[in-house]
Order: sequence, then structure tokens, then C-alpha cells
Amino acid sequence: MPQFHGVAFSPYVGPWTGQAPNAKVPDWNSYSQQDIIQMLEVIATEFNQISTYSMGYARYYPPTTPWNQLDSNCLVAGAAAQLNQQRGKVAIQVAQGIYQHTNPAHQQAEIEAAFSAAKEANAVYPNTVTSLVFTNEYLVNPETTNAVNAMIMSNKQRAQDLNIKVGVRSHTFGEIANPHSHFYHELKTLIQNCDFIQCNLYPGMHCPTPTDGVNQVGEAFEQIKTAVADINPQCEVMIGETGWPSQGISFNKTDNNVANLLAYYEGIKKWALEHRVMTYLFEAIDEPWKSNQNGSDNPWQGPNGAEGHYGLWYLNAQGGYTHKGASSVGLRVALKASNGQYVSADFNQDGILIANRNEIKEWETFELIQRDGNQIGLRADNGQYVSADFNEGGILIANRNEIKEWETFELINVDNKFALQAANQKYVSADFNQGGILVANRNEIKEWETFLITNTLPRKLVWSDEFDSIDESVWTFEVGGHGWGNSELQYYTNGQNAFIQFDPQAGSNVLVLEARKETPPGSSCWNGACQYSSTRLISKDKKSFQYGRIEAKIKLPQTQGIWPAFWMLGNSFGQVGWPQCGEIDIMEHVGSKPTITSGALHGPGYSGATPFFGTQDLGVSVDADYHIYAIEWNANEIRWFVDNTNFYSVTRARVEQQGAWVFDQPFWLLLNVAVGGSLPGSPDNSSSFPQRMYVDYIRIYQ
Repeated sequence: MPQFHGVAFSPYVGPWTGQAPNAKVPDWNSYSQQDIIQMLEVIATEFNQISTYSMGYARYYPPTTPWNQLDSNCLVAGAAAQLNQQRGKVAIQVAQGIYQHTNPAHQQAEIEAAFSAAKEANAVYPNTVTSLVFTNEYLVNPETTNAVNAMIMSNKQRAQDLNIKVGVRSHTFGEIANPHSHFYHELKTLIQNCDFIQCNLYPGMHCPTPTDGVNQVGEAFEQIKTAVADINPQCEVMIGETGWPSQGISFNKTDNNVANLLAYYEGIKKWALEHRVMTYLFEAIDEPWKSNQNGSDNPWQGPNGAEGHYGLWYLNAQGGYTHKGASSVGLRVALKASNGQYVSADFNQDGILIANRNEIKEWETFELIQRDGNQIGLRADNGQYVSADFNEGGILIANRNEIKEWETFELINVDNKFALQAANQKYVSADFNQGGILVANRNEIKEWETFLITNTLPRKLVWSDEFDSIDESVWTFEVGGHGWGNSELQYYTNGQNAFIQFDPQAGSNVLVLEARKETPPGSSCWNGACQYSSTRLISKDKKSFQYGRIEAKIKLPQTQGIWPAFWMLGNSFGQVGWPQCGEIDIMEHVGSKPTITSGALHGPGYSGATPFFGTQDLGVSVDADYHIYAIEWNANEIRWFVDNTNFYSVTRARVEQQGAWVFDQPFWLLLNVAVGGSLPGSPDNSSSFPQRMYVDYIRIYQ
């Protein structure tokens, strides 16, 4: 599970009872540890890190109350430890919150309770609680900042003795980027003493799209991170809270805003991975007792005026938890016209749909909304629905706030492509002779009236390896020098040619696979004494995947005779062998072609010199920089990409003209650097060693 994604969690999910102004919230201590375990089991399907807010003393209970008899928050760490013990691994890791109070006795009781909860949880299962997070929404002036700093200084050594870090969560850390702030110096002193800080960062209230929201938060974070690095380079800067703005919006009532919420979550998760920033989404489960149950004037407020908190899951009528993405949001798709161009709804072109783009970016993705039967709606990235209003000439424009008659289309399958029939019974055309503008004005389906509809990002990230270590639960080193079916010259070692290092060009740790000119001790090769050593990593019997987007960010080696690859073999390999199991070459490079990479498909009747082979010229040497090599794979097609440029595609129908389509099964991953062999030829006098393949990450989206 991705290590940079977490979620804020408070176990208050019950509904209001009664009517305003006397409506009642559920008792704060109404949830048992088993209730909370049930909630954590749901959260653990998508996250393994949570951040909590309090123990209970700071506001609601007197200091004489036993720490484990406070509100339900006091049970979260213990529930996580019990879940971890049941699963035999750290399924949920806790950043334990400590709330603020102006009464010193209450504040100290809150701190003592957090330490007790952490120690007890870690005694049940080690490393359940890894940090203590002081306060929330409290650092607003020099006095409160100094008070929190005193808490940090009084408890830091004690926490370190338990192998627990200490830090602060606040919405005001942006002030550290402003030396003229009225409490800049107090914040600076606090940061000097923290192991980490958690910044609460949200898009602006009138942010136009989730993508804009991600950009806003990312820019704000970078300013804070830069300022903190000058003060305390050892202080980790995290995002402690982020989400789609909720003020003035009732996510419970409006599907469109649920879509925005989920789109923002997916976007910020992708940003967190790319920038390697620990980010906690706000929040896990709706707190409907804070939502608009009784029709108050402000739809973000509950009947007694509380703010709205909206998460990824909600408590359903059956007492279980439903993920909002299960029903509220449709598939993200791209439409490719018969001119080979993608359809765009660029808001700078007034949202008019035009088939004129070479690649898929934000304006070229649409949310496909399922209606009755084969009827659909399309929602563009500007949040507007696509209309084919006949009063506007039937031109498709993304400019409507809701789906009505003109915003509904019949989806018709035409030989694995699709036609769209508008409410005026006309078919949508992207006739290139009319500039590629989409218009519902044709009486029959011909070439210009068909579109290839494909899934696009954002998909859900289902697995990744960010290569901060070589995970033996995922990877196995294959060993040997028998030529590997291609007369290759290298001997694959048992890990001696693979290691992790920080690469400034990637800005992160990377996996390095190194090919050397040497004779490894104890090696033997098919052609005599081995002359080269290298690495071959496989996920066979440990990790395999069927369908989705499989991508890796890689910087390749480049010299004559080198042959790096990122590829997959079918799970049936052990039963039927190669090529009957199928092979998907996501990326290959041969050293004789310095700027070229390729992708290919092998199977029964089309192996070796396969007809299913495409190349991409990077325009520069492959070892100059990192590139993202990917496939998008479904039951009917496989497409190859370099840096999101689709350079080759193969359909099931084409493959079945040569042999069986064997790609309806899980496939496992391989990474290797071969030397010599039938495809690249042997190294020569121009070749240089060692050669390295650098892998920043592998990510699987479905």
C-alpha cells in the first residue's frame, strides 16, 4: 500500500436524533473498541496510516477520569493494535492526536493519556503508534505557539525513549514563509524542536476544479517546505489535513460535489506519491451528525450549526460503510476520433468539443455517467456536462450544470468502437473536414461518427513499489548464466548487482540494477567462463496483476550490447511454458539504437520475431533522463506509452488472426538488464561498463 497516503479519522459517524434546535448528537463514548475495529477494517482496504485528534480530556472529561474511559477517540490506538495483531502485520499505523486546552491540568492529563494509549498499543503490536501530534487549530499567536513549544520540549525525550516522534498539526504553518508574520519567530523556534510538522492545506473556497485544487495545495506546501528546510532540515513536512472545500456545499445531497471530492482525493494522492510527501486526507468516514439533516439555512451546517465533515465512506442504512466511489462517480474516459486525435473540451475554447489533441491531459478526460440502459452523460474536467442542444446547432459543448434531455446520449457499440446518438436522434460526428468539431447532425454511422472510448487516469492506484528498499515479499532474484533462451552473456547474481540509492535527478530513492564486466565468484555460463554480471528481478508467485495501467519511471543504460527490459509473463508459465503463457514487453531497449525503446507482445503463433512490435524514438539518448514506460491493458486491447504518448496498440481481433489471445489472466513483473544476446549483439570496443538501470517506481492503476 502506498506509504505516502493516510487519512484523518474520528469515530463519530452516528446521525443526529431529534429536531433543531434541540437535536442530539450521539454520545461521544458510544462506540466500543470492536465498533472502531470495524471502521478500521474498512479504512485498511485503502490506507494503512491514520491521524487522530484527541484523547478526550482536553474538552469533555475531568482529569480524574481514567484515560481508557474517555470518549471513543481514546480507543483508536488500541483498536488498531488489536487489528494489527489479528492480521500479523501493521495494517493500520497511528499518529496519535493530542488536543489543546487552556487549563494546565486538563492539558497534562491529555498528554499522559496519549502516552498511555501509545505504550499499551505498541505492547500489543509493535510500531502501531509511531508519533504524537500536538494540538489542532491552536497556533494563532505568539502565546499559543510558545505553549505548544513547551509541550514539545517537555515530552520529546520521553517520546524518543519509546521510539515515537513528536510534532505539531496546524493550519497556520504558511506563516513560516512570511518573516514579517507577528509570530514568525515563535513558529521558527517550534519547528527547530519538532521531528515533523503537519500542515492543514485546502484549496480555496471558489477553486474551479479538483486539478486546480491540487495545484494550489502543492504550491502552498512547497513554500512551507522551503522555509522549514532553512530552519530545521531534519524536520519532516507533511500535509496533516487536505480535502475538497466543504463550506457551502452538502456532499450528502449533490452527486456533482461527491465527484469533485473523489477527483481531488485521487489527484492529491498522485501528487503525494510523485513528491513523496506524507499526506492525510480529511477524512475517512462522514460525520453526518455535522451535516444538514434538518434543512438549516447553511447547507454545510448541522441543525445546531456545526461544520460539515465529509469523507470517503459513509454509514449506510444497514450499519455498514459504503465507499462513495462505488456509486457516485462514473468511469474516466477519453474519446479518440477516426482522425486519430483525442476529443478535448478545453474551457479556453468555450468548452466546445473538438477532436484536435495528440495526447490525453485534463481537458481530454470525461466522466462517463451511467443513465438508463445504454444512455450516458459526459462530464468534462471543468465540472460541466456535455450538451448537444439542437437550439445551438447540435454542437457538443461542456456548459451545463445538470443532465437533462440534451445532455443524454445513447451509446452504440460498432465493432468495438462507439457511436453517440443525441436526443435529436442524430449521430455525433467529428468530421475533420469541419475542423473536427463534434456536432450531432448525421443520419447514419460512418467513419467520422465512431469513437474509440478508453479508460484514462485517474484510476485507483492499487499497488506500487517506490523502492525505498528491495522488498523480498514482492521480488525474487533469478540466478544463472544459461543464456536465458537468447544466448545472453551475463550471469544473474543473487542480489549482488542490485541496490537502493538516492538519486538527485529523480529526487528520491531508486532501485539500481547494475551490469558489470566481471567474472562473478562461483559462476558458470553456457559459453564458458562468465564475463559479465547483472540482475534479474521477478515477482512470480508473489505479485501478479490482470488489466489496468502498469507503469514504471526508469532511466535506462546505454551502450552497445546492453538490453534492459521491463516486462510481464502470464501466471500459466509454470503449467504451459513460453510462449503459450503470453509475454508483454512494456519496455525494451537495445544498445545499438541509442534513442529508441520498444514494446511487444508474444504468444502462441506470434513469438520471437513477433508481428506485434512498436517503437518510440525519444529524440535523445535513453540514459539522459527518466521516462515513464507504461501499458494500458483490458480484455480487448493493449496500448503502449512513453511519457503518456501512445506509440503502439494491438487489439484482440488482430492478435487472434495469428493465434490465441492469452492475456485474460494475471501476469507477473520482471526487471532485468541483459548483456549481449540475439537481439542487441555483443559488446564491442566502444562499450563501457558498469551500466545501470535506475527504477524510481512501479505503479499499478485499475
